[in-house]
Formats: sequence, structure tokens, C-alpha cells
Amino acid sequence: MRFEILDTKLVKKHFDPIEVPRGRNRVQIGTGPDCDVRLTSSLPELVAGLRLESDGRWWFYNLAPGDGLEIEVGPVALAPGEPTLEKYVLWESSTKVLVADRQLSVKLDRYQIRVVFEADEFAPQGADLGRLDEQMVKVIRRVHAQLLNELVTTHADDREKYQPEYIMRLEKLVDQVAGRSPDFPADDLTRTALGDHMAGVAVKSELIRRLIADSGRQIARTRGSDAGDADWLRLRTKMDEGEAELLRLVGRARQAIDDHLAGSTDAGDLTARMSAMAERFWPFWEELLAGPAKPGLGSRRYLALRRLKEEIKDYWYGFGPLEDLLDDPTVSEIMVLDADHVFVETGGQIEDSGRRFLTDPKLVIKNIVHGGEREFNDSQPLVNVRMPDGSRVNAVHECLALRGACLTVRRFPKVRLTMEELIARGSITAAAAAFLKAAVTNRRNILVSGGTGTGKTTLLNCLSMFIPDKERIVTIEDTAELQLQKTHVVTLQARPANLQGEGEISIRDLVKNALRMRPDRIVVGECRGAEALDMLQAMNTGHDGSLTTLHANNPADVVQRLETMCQMPPNKEMPVESIHRMVTSAVDLVVQLQAGYETLTRPDGTVGRKRTRTVSDISELVGLDPAGGIVIKALFARPPEGGPLRPTGCLPTFLIDLIAAGLAPDPLAFVRDAAPEFTGVSA
Repeated sequence: MRFEILDTKLVKKHFDPIEVPRGRNRVQIGTGPDCDVRLTSSLPELVAGLRLESDGRWWFYNLAPGDGLEIEVGPVALAPGEPTLEKYVLWESSTKVLVADRQLSVKLDRYQIRVVFEADEFAPQGADLGRLDEQMVKVIRRVHAQLLNELVTTHADDREKYQPEYIMRLEKLVDQVAGRSPDFPADDLTRTALGDHMAGVAVKSELIRRLIADSGRQIARTRGSDAGDADWLRLRTKMDEGEAELLRLVGRARQAIDDHLAGSTDAGDLTARMSAMAERFWPFWEELLAGPAKPGLGSRRYLALRRLKEEIKDYWYGFGPLEDLLDDPTVSEIMVLDADHVFVETGGQIEDSGRRFLTDPKLVIKNIVHGGEREFNDSQPLVNVRMPDGSRVNAVHECLALRGACLTVRRFPKVRLTMEELIARGSITAAAAAFLKAAVTNRRNILVSGGTGTGKTTLLNCLSMFIPDKERIVTIEDTAELQLQKTHVVTLQARPANLQGEGEISIRDLVKNALRMRPDRIVVGECRGAEALDMLQAMNTGHDGSLTTLHANNPADVVQRLETMCQMPPNKEMPVESIHRMVTSAVDLVVQLQAGYETLTRPDGTVGRKRTRTVSDISELVGLDPAGGIVIKALFARPPEGGPLRPTGCLPTFLIDLIAAGLAPDPLAFVRDAAPEFTGVSA
């Protein structure tokens, strides 16, 4: 890397080489003491200064005087992964961390500075991390392949590999094989960029566990052939000095996160801390390695080996690269495309996790599927199972997925949300929540509608809180996801056919059977087929107060979806008029959910997006329209210009029942603050 300074007025160039540690590959420009290019106002008035450091010495230049310092920087990316800007005007005097293009130009009034990276050393931070991740996976794959030659595990010796002696041997072999890898530190006195990176990954992994522990949540790793196999997680070759250094580094990283969130209302929130960790950890690690408190080479090699052993053992005993993701409470979805592409959803954003499999993902997928006691092969290429922590798993075999076996894991929060928390988040208003509480208590049949990921199951769980404790509830699902906060709950789950095509129990079979189980209420996790007809019949035969969800974009689409599902085989000859009469008689309310994004300003001034899930309207199915169709009356809706739910001014037809039952002490609350622009009724 070198700096070139050009006086554009005198066309005078000054050249100085500046040594910057390889692997850093970025330039900091500003007034901070750690900047590579430091701007200073310590000179005489109206004179700007620039100082460049090399080999511990500062070179000083007087630049053009002026009323202020206007800086133009370009091309530049302001953060890893963001697109490169051709020009960026920097007005603040505070330190800015800039991820450079191969040639970074900085213009200060009449002076221009060029920062030039050599071809073999340039890599912006985002690309640099990706390159190091790829190198790390190559080393892990190489070590794994050599271990297989020396420690061959079969079904016959499956119990042996869980013995302490076997695990100790495995870890020591990792030490030996890793030392022979060209990119890995050969000894405690050797430094490589990969070794530094893997040490950082080890610190980051432990930091995640500590942040989760700070929140009071538990990491329950229930993977392995039986409950006693969790002992493989313990590191057999750990060293006290190395573990003490790890704790010191984790403490510093945790402090950096706390400082980053200082003054924020989300400072104690786990999701906010995890987001700050994802954003700030690698800049923190880079600054740490460049500072006086950096860990020694021996400590870094120990941490790199520690991470390597974790990766190998996760693959041999657990779920490979998915282990950390399954422990991270901020990850709501895990999507495996192939061995080199694992995407995750966090905070409503989908991004590449950087995780890679050592071999074919099918091996790990089979472990997950077999844990759910299901087959996964050419004969059973589509599998849905439930993991011990409640996560829903969908697997597609390579005979159908052209890029190889793929996996989708839908995870659910460990902490159940309450209606009060939904109100605090702005998902629903207190008035609308009070109305839904009265409707559930009054045994009104409710459909929760929305698209994928809008929070239908979450709202259904919250509505279940309002069911009286003495009532018996039967839940029916394809894959168990509901977490009803009641004691007297019978949970039923559908079963697919076996390899011989026998033994299938559908949701429709379970709905029919539930009628013989003396239920007070039936809750179907999601209606997506002919079981919708049986659900409507159950609602019409004395099982008032039942709840279910379905996919639809608005209440009018709910009616069309019910028509379609009720006409699925073997009911395809059923007249639409009969379906409409059944729907209006069975369904009282439709609660519509929508997902979107809102702009979020972080404590450091950067702007991001936050995914939101809100109740968009609550409508009543009033009855049949003489002209055809069903009359839908909106009771609560969001104004067209946006904002919280507001009453439409229309009263529910069952308001008298609510008043008689003492569930509506203030009936005018349903029309108070009504929005004048609402029409309230649609067909």
C-alpha cells in the first residue's frame, strides 16, 4: 500500500510508502488517534494538516488554508457488503472507517491523496472475510478427510466414538493434522491471516453463547444418538491459560457491544445485542489485533485450534455447520441450498451465513430427519419433521432438488409472546386486543389470515390465552408448532404414509376424530385443504370458539380460499351457495395480518430496516349478500395513510351478547375515535 499526495495547483506530487499489516486491507481517515490518515487542527488558524504514519514515525504536511475542510472520497464502500460509491462527501470531522477500492482517492481542497493497494494485498473487508472463510472451510475439509482415514466410524462402533478416550484421540489428531496445513499456524510462533481469522471466529462463537446466557435463556443442545451423548461438547484438550485469554477477549468484545448500544432503549435486548455483535465484531477484532492488547501468537493458535475442533466435532456428533445457527435465538429461518450456501433469516432479513458443509449436506439432513423418525430417500423425497426444540423442518431429496438435497428449518421463539408485548411492539392496539379478548371469551369462531411469516401462529398462541382454563382444547396440526398457554390441551399431529404407502393420518382424519374427544374448542394450526370443510362443520355443530389460520391477503380472499378448499376432492361437486351459507354460519371474525418494513436509525446514526408484523384489520362476516357472495364488515382497520388500528364506526352484530356477558363494560369503545374515511362494509 502507498500514499500519493498531489498539489493540484502546483502540480507537485509527493510519494511515501506506508506499511499497513496485510489482511487489514482498509484505510481509516479522520481525526481519531488510530487513523492511517489523520486530519488535525493543531496547526495555525485556517490551516488544515495531514499526518501519515510509517514505522512508528509521523510525517506532517501543511495543506491549503480554508474556512472549512471539505473532503471528497471515492470510490468507496461505507460498510462491508454495500455497493461502491463513486463519490462520498465526508462532512464530519470524526473518524470514518472506509473500505477501499483498489485505488482510493481523497480530495482535500486543492490537495488530492491517492491510496493505492498492490494487487496481491487488496481485498475490501467484506471480500476479505469471505476469502478467509473459504480458506477456513478448505482447511477443515482437509483435516476432516485425513481424520476419516485414521478414525473410520461405522454403525458397529457408533457407541465407541462417544467414549472419552475416543474424543481425546480425535482432538489430538486434529492438532497434528492442522499443523501440517500450509495456511494454518505450524507452531505457537507462526502467524497467518487464517490463524488470526479462526481465532476471531472462536471468540465470536463464545461471545454468542455469553450473550445468550446474559439474557437468561438456555442453550439446550439435545443432539446426538441419546441424551447422554452431550458430553462430546466438552473440550478434552483445553488449557487453562488459553481459556482465560478467551474469557478476556470475550469480555472486551462484550464491552465494545455495550458501548455501541449505550443510551439506546434496546441496550439490554438480546436481539439488539446480537445485531450489534454481527455489525461490530470484525472491526473490533481487527482493531484489537492492531493494538497493544492483542493476544499473543500462542493464544491465537490455541483459539484457532479450539474452533477447528468445535467444527469437526459438530460434524461428527451433531448437525455440522447448523449447530451454532440452531443455538442462535435471533435466527428465525435456516435455508440450506447446497454444501456452500447456507442462508439465514434474522430480523426479517435474509443473508448468507457464511457456513459451509464439509461433505454432502445430505448426511446432516438425514441425521435431522431420522431424529424425527422419518425416512429420507428416493421413495420419500419430501419430508416434514419436528425437531426436539420445536423447530419445523422441511427436507427435499436430491432426486427433486437439482442443486442437491436442501433443507429449510423454521424456528420459533423460546419465549412466548403475550398480547401485551404485541401491543408494546405496535402490532395491535389495546382497544383491538380488548375486543378480541371479549370475542374469544364469548366463544366466537375466529380465522387468522395472512401471508407466510406474518405471525399467524404467534397471534393464535396469544388468543389462546383468553380461553377459560376449565375448557378442553384439541389442537390439530400437520407439524406441531402451536404453544397454547393452557393446561388442558390435547395435541394431535398428522402422520404421513410409510414406505409401503400405508398408515397415513391426515388433518381431515384428525378433525373428524376430534369431534369424538369431547372438545370445548378445536384449534387447527392451518387449514390448507379439504379439512376446511370439516372445520366449518365442527364450528357449526356446537364447537363454538374454535380457531384456525389460513393463507390469504385480505378478508375477501379468505372467503375465496375457503370456497376453493371446500371444493377439493372428494367435495368438488359442492355448490358455492352451500359453502357460503356454511361459512357465514360458522365464521364470526377474520383477523388479517400483514408484514412490512420500517426504517430504523441505529445509535451510531446508520439507517437500517426492521421487519414488522401487524394486524391490518379485524372484520366480521355478517351474512349472505342478496346479490351473491358474503357481506364483510370491517370493525377495525388501519387508515390508508398508515398508522395504528382504529375503529371503523361499525358495531359487531354480537355486541348485545358481549354486553349481556359483561364483556363490554364500555360498548362505545368500539366506535370511539373512529376514522371518518372508513366505509366499513365490503362484499
